Amino acid sequence: MLEAFRILFILILAWPADVECIEVNVVITPGDLRSGASGHIREIGLFIHGLSEDQIVRTNVEIFEDPSRTKLSTAFPLASKIAERLEGSVRVLSGLSLKPFNFRRDAALSGCLGFYVDVSLETNDSSSNLASNCLRVHTHWMEEQVDEIGSLPFVSVSFPGTHDAGSYKRADLVKTFLDYYFYSQEEDIFSQLMLGARFFDLRIGFTPDQGENPSDWFHIVHSYFITSNRVKTVFEDVRDFLKLYPNEIVLLDMHRFPVGNWDDETFTLFAELIETELGPWIIRVDPSVRSLEEVLATGRRVLITCNDDSFLSDLYFKGVVNVWANTDEVTQLHQYFEGNLPRHFRGNRLYSAMAELTPQGILPFIFDTYGGGLRGMADRHNFETMLWFRHDRDLRSNTTIIAMDFFASTDIVEISKRINLERAKAQLTGRARGAV
Repeated sequence: MLEAFRILFILILAWPADVECIEVNVVITPGDLRSGASGHIREIGLFIHGLSEDQIVRTNVEIFEDPSRTKLSTAFPLASKIAERLEGSVRVLSGLSLKPFNFRRDAALSGCLGFYVDVSLETNDSSSNLASNCLRVHTHWMEEQVDEIGSLPFVSVSFPGTHDAGSYKRADLVKTFLDYYFYSQEEDIFSQLMLGARFFDLRIGFTPDQGENPSDWFHIVHSYFITSNRVKTVFEDVRDFLKLYPNEIVLLDMHRFPVGNWDDETFTLFAELIETELGPWIIRVDPSVRSLEEVLATGRRVLITCNDDSFLSDLYFKGVVNVWANTDEVTQLHQYFEGNLPRHFRGNRLYSAMAELTPQGILPFIFDTYGGGLRGMADRHNFETMLWFRHDRDLRSNTTIIAMDFFASTDIVEISKRINLERAKAQLTGRARGAV
């Protein structure tokens, strides 16, 4: 009987197969830093899903400062603010800006950060509410879902993630064209975790000239560009987060080591840094043969993977396979996913859909041919790319980790959560059929 109720509960919560309810999600638009095009930097954006064409022209949007809806920030007809419209979903620019985050690290936080949105449909002389939401943190979404998705194989869980996660810099500190192309995120790792990311694609450089303490000799790099972000800071952010939210799992993939002399001595120093900062949190059991709840039961919360032939991949685990198209064309990226994601899904190794476009050649760095660099590319293409994992059943069915640039401009956390519920539903339905 209990199993039957679990199935019913997941059937209620799971993503409908063919019918989509009206839904609004609040995101942070990356914008474009080029001169004269900076008006949308960190602008509050809305993704509204499930509206018909007839409904769009009769829909109004209100955004309030407070949950009681007494302080109106802005109101507008939906059709007047649509920036993109694809597959029954619209992207809306609100005109409201957001300052950089400064989350407290000494108190847990959940729910809304502000920007309370109501979407209503005008019908004759009245209006009806279609959807409401707010700008949210997703601090403990795994803990909230574990009763429903805990029996999933760990390698089948969908984790929202960030590409080149450690290459972050606030927009107001980005000054040059090179900055446009070397920073893939705007939020630090702690903020990315607060917003729901659980997979972090990291590239590490060995820079012994950067300080006297060996813990300062490892910096985040993007390709061969050395950022000012220390790996130690990344680990500290993860540790601070897990102290507040101890039932979440964090995946740290040391994907490349392109800068510096990485001999055995260097790798030993790096392993010492990992153990010093994260040792008590590190998962030591092989997750590829365990369920999510079995991994959680170990009490450990950080999975370290290393994509390198050094002893690190034996000390921890083999690196995550990046399903990376290496293209600057959206169509080619989609085709690459269609051809390559299915062959990884049934395996026992973690893999990620690297859902971002990649500049090609040296000219973009000289002439900014892509218009605003990685930020500009994300601003123009993240909405479309994200929707693949919402509307394309084949991609949803064959995807685990989804990693994106400028992660906060997407609702990939909600998509991953729904993918997990969908898989849990299928798993339990299969069990129920087998018991009949």
